[in-house]
Amino acid sequence: MTVKRYHAALVALHWLLALLMLVELGLGSTFLKHTPNDMPEKLLALRNHMAAGNLILILTLIRLAVRLKTAHPPPAYGARVAWNQLTAAGHYALYLLPVLAAVSGLALAVQTDLPQVIFKGIGHLPTDFSGHAARTAHGLLAKLLIALIAGHALAALYHQFVRKDGLLRRMGFKQR
Repeated sequence: MTVKRYHAALVALHWLLALLMLVELGLGSTFLKHTPNDMPEKLLALRNHMAAGNLILILTLIRLAVRLKTAHPPPAYGARVAWNQLTAAGHYALYLLPVLAAVSGLALAVQTDLPQVIFKGIGHLPTDFSGHAARTAHGLLAKLLIALIAGHALAALYHQFVRKDGLLRRMGFKQR
């Protein structure tokens, strides 16, 4: 049986993750990036960033498990094979990049002893995070994720308003 919509759990996780990622990427690329590590506000922001990053990791893995176990509509492919391949790769990347970003964030936290500093108040933040390879990876992955999310949103809008194929209905909460 072919379904026309995604499972409600997938839809809920999609929109929740979209919101969390937008907030997380916004916080990371604005406040965290431009606030010196000796500012007291940085600790609270890092605590929230780390908690949200871990939540995104867990919810992304749950979403992947639900995706693998539920029926879903066929891909909304067009006539161009290269675009279809790019679309498929983009959807896989929407699972992979958040996981890699979270793992690089966890690696940075371990390298700089952030859990002790942020959650236990033991020690202090390093003067700068930029000397750590995990920070470089985390920043690069964040930029790639921002570009991927923007492309994903533009593609959805293209389907909805140019192709007029009703693609966004598949990500709604109506009965399957």
